Amino acid sequence: MSIPTPSSPTASALALREFFGDRKPPEISRKITACVACRKLKIKCHMQDSRPPCTRCKRRDLTCTVNHSLQMLLENDVTWKRSIEQKLQLMEEQIANISNATATNHAPASTGPEATPTAPSTSSATLYELHSGAHGETHSNSDTDAGADNAARHQPGWEVVMDARLNPAAMPASCVSQVPDTSPSGQLSESGRQNDLISRGAIALDMAEQFFEVYKKLDHYVYGILADHDTLSSIRAGSSLLTAAVCAVAALHSSSPGYAASYDEFVREFAAQSISRNHTLDDVRGLCIGAFWLSDMSWTLAATSARIAIEMNLHRGVSKAKHTCFDKPMADRISCYVRTRLYLIVYVCDHHFSIAYGRAPMTREFTALIAPRAFHGMEHANTPDDFRLVAQVELWSVLSRVYDTFGVNTDMAIPAHQMSEFRRLGVALESWRIDAYDKLPADADTKSIDVGLHAYFAKLYLCTHAFRGVTRTSAVPQDMEEFADAAVYTGHSLLRSLVVNPDLQMHFQGLPTYFATMVAASFVFLLKMTIKRPANVRFNRDETCALLRQASDVLIAISRSMHSQHVLYSIAVSIAKLVNGVPCTNTNPPSSATGMDSIEVATQDPTLDASNPLISDDMSWLQDGDFGIDWFEFDQALHNT
Repeated sequence: MSIPTPSSPTASALALREFFGDRKPPEISRKITACVACRKLKIKCHMQDSRPPCTRCKRRDLTCTVNHSLQMLLENDVTWKRSIEQKLQLMEEQIANISNATATNHAPASTGPEATPTAPSTSSATLYELHSGAHGETHSNSDTDAGADNAARHQPGWEVVMDARLNPAAMPASCVSQVPDTSPSGQLSESGRQNDLISRGAIALDMAEQFFEVYKKLDHYVYGILADHDTLSSIRAGSSLLTAAVCAVAALHSSSPGYAASYDEFVREFAAQSISRNHTLDDVRGLCIGAFWLSDMSWTLAATSARIAIEMNLHRGVSKAKHTCFDKPMADRISCYVRTRLYLIVYVCDHHFSIAYGRAPMTREFTALIAPRAFHGMEHANTPDDFRLVAQVELWSVLSRVYDTFGVNTDMAIPAHQMSEFRRLGVALESWRIDAYDKLPADADTKSIDVGLHAYFAKLYLCTHAFRGVTRTSAVPQDMEEFADAAVYTGHSLLRSLVVNPDLQMHFQGLPTYFATMVAASFVFLLKMTIKRPANVRFNRDETCALLRQASDVLIAISRSMHSQHVLYSIAVSIAKLVNGVPCTNTNPPSSATGMDSIEVATQDPTLDASNPLISDDMSWLQDGDFGIDWFEFDQALHNT
């Protein structure tokens, strides 16, 4: 007796019950999804990808286990086995297709009876030869020759070359180059670029045209990354990955039901391109576009775009742009400009999703980027988007210095010998703000975003370093008091600009993920200050609570018309949950000891863990619904407020 093969995970469970003579669904009141520790405390358990450890156990370094019922374990086992069967079946079909294609391409011209017996064994023989060649085994001379032929057809070789144009100071590994793949499979991969989500029928052509029109309104936010692609046909001819990215991002910013199909196709294209040996500039553009807006894949896409850009030597164009491109033909000068510009966008994209999250950027700092305004020396680098892009590179160069100097250890205060460097970085950020405001085009909306918001984000990131090593039971060091006050002031200014500026609210619907992330960081920073803050920080709790509620209402209003998968939609809902849990009535009288009228000084709350820092550089708390708040401690704190 054998268990019948089910056709779906639900059918798998039914097959298991029928095999044991009982088709009655198990009487389980609820599925056990919370870990033992969270169930014991009766609090909500948040797990990434529904797998332990949960955020609370991970933060407290606890053992996180989930005790499932026996029925759930049996059904999960059957479902898992069925999934493996489907994957194996798909793999067998693909291997058979490859073998048939190989047999067709290399079959002998003769069609006589003597050729017939060899046809059925082609697939197995080819697979056997490939397997033998991979392990370096030798059999008969014919097997060895066949394995060598397969290796030559499917694996490009390497050769040592000498380029007389290069001087002896060339990079050491530049003498070894890869031989281009001229096999049928290699040619097929190139022609496969025309096989995009539209030709596969995932979305209709007219829907794709609508998506392209929607995206053209968003391209300005990422410095005109599409370049000369002004039609859908143009991007389809350039890259299927770029086509899928444009459609997925546009669907995310529209009410169209095509988002799921576009997103799935983009993931499929990304998976194929991430292991491909053939990349184009348009592939890099597609990765950056996805990283800027598809928040659940941003870090992976940004890192991949940086890796591919470096593989394509785009970073070398930055240092060569002002030295070797001026005496080239016009076509070469334009190509140099386009490649250099794209690498600067990759640089900004990489820094968007690294420094704010406590990760080291993949794109490194070097002399050519410390003075990025040399890019303007190129004859084509004179558009408004070019000026905005260079300003961003300059800003992130300063923030990279902050990251490299002070690291991500929030438990250790800034040492006294680094205070001078800390102040210099503050001056550098202020100088950037003044210079950028003077040099960027006179567009009020552009300056409010490219200068105003980014200046607030950068200053908040720097000034929150003042709270490093500070706990609920300690005070901010005297040298850092002005920066702690500046962090609070910056957080207020950022949210206030969002509340009072309708034009900024309108732009927020299309801004990349980084902006929503930093707004959420401002909310959480001020919220934490309302419930646990040092006594020597100037802070008006009632004013802050009122501002948090107003800004939360604005985000809810902005997100009403947005797709439910948009990161700002989730952030708005989570922030509303956080803000609504904070009472805005000041129950503590103002302190007169410090001479600060109407400035509330925090009282000590024993329910909060005194060892927890007030601010963290790691933004991974944005990935769960609680924004880094321990709700058990949060509720206790509110009851004692």
